[in-house]
Amino acid sequence: LQGLLEKKKQGGLTRNAMLKIAKLTHDESESLANLLICCGLRAGILIENEKGYHCVSEKFKAWLSRPEACRRDELVHYTAEHVGAWQPDLLHETLRLAGNAWLTCSIFPENERKAAIDALRMLRWAGLVELSKAGSETIFSAARQNTPGKKAGSVVVQPDFSVVIAHEATAEHLFRFGQIGTLQLLDRVYKGVIERKQLDNSLARGLEGETAVSWLAEWHAPSNVIVTVREWIREFYRLYIAEGPMLVTADAKVSNQVNSYEPLRRYLEPVPAHALFRIKHGAGTAVKEILCTMGYDYRMPCGEREAPDERGNTGTSVTQDPWKPVVTAVAESPKQIPALRGKKYGHGLKAFDLNETVHIIDYAILTGAELVFEYAGSPLIGKGNYTVLPVTCSRGTEPILEGTAQTGRKKRFCVRRISRIGVGVS
Repeated sequence: LQGLLEKKKQGGLTRNAMLKIAKLTHDESESLANLLICCGLRAGILIENEKGYHCVSEKFKAWLSRPEACRRDELVHYTAEHVGAWQPDLLHETLRLAGNAWLTCSIFPENERKAAIDALRMLRWAGLVELSKAGSETIFSAARQNTPGKKAGSVVVQPDFSVVIAHEATAEHLFRFGQIGTLQLLDRVYKGVIERKQLDNSLARGLEGETAVSWLAEWHAPSNVIVTVREWIREFYRLYIAEGPMLVTADAKVSNQVNSYEPLRRYLEPVPAHALFRIKHGAGTAVKEILCTMGYDYRMPCGEREAPDERGNTGTSVTQDPWKPVVTAVAESPKQIPALRGKKYGHGLKAFDLNETVHIIDYAILTGAELVFEYAGSPLIGKGNYTVLPVTCSRGTEPILEGTAQTGRKKRFCVRRISRIGVGVS
């Protein structure tokens, strides 16, 4: 979910973020989504910025290293605090006295029943109750005690880069896969695919390339997958634009002196490089644009700190102490989006600035319309007019449009190289 937990301008998660959470939890309730965000913030796994919520990978790894029982108890505690009036001990005793039979939610007053069912959904996620349907009635009971064996071999990697993950897989394995691939289907088993884009994003956030390869080896991935991933990692590391102050030595004697002087060396990190180029003042954007058209990902592999994501979010924390769920009114029905043909973006090709071009692409993705544009060319794609069905558009300093051409092949275009654009025009 890295980069997907976005907030609306008026507050609350976007519809896309809600759908992503619903796929993971098999529950579409907003109350459960709020609980998950709350638990992430309380555990330090998530931090909030202006546009949404950002996962802190290092803290997530540290949290996963704790004993499973400790993590479970912590989540139960957070859930009990979040739900409020429901006390776990009282709930357990009530269910015990009922002989662990199924109880109907009709026992709650009608005006409080919906809130009670929402609370039970959250308690079910924490493993405190079972929830089911009996006709039109919602019923609940004590949680069934089961301790399925966690198997290291629960992740199966196929030669075509698709991955099947059993429900028995540990949280550590799910977290690891999320750094090199994307889950596509969440049913009796999880299905996903290893993707270069996801791997590159994780490398930019500080994931070590050899660590990713070791995970694949642990999962007994086919040799062709491991070799290809190694090549992706090599290509990512071959070039980047450095961030922060750099110490440059031009003399071997000075380099040895710096490297041997402990009070100074402990603040430095050697950087292997074939060549070092200083970017001229004010030319940073131009250099990034050219590197993008040449097919390079110029992001710097980050070590101990979190790197900005593709949308430029640095993950600066916005303190919320304590964080409480926001009760919102019933959402209004989404407004009908008018067709673009014959309107501002659907009448001939026009030139726009970068932000508006990205807006047009997003609009086309939302409406499922084709994009037609003049492309100035890049090393892998020639100059000319293209008609594509847009799939995604990254939000970094150099936005990349990915779409399906009329030939059926997927292509990646640098948005800055689009001269003129229109939606649904011939």
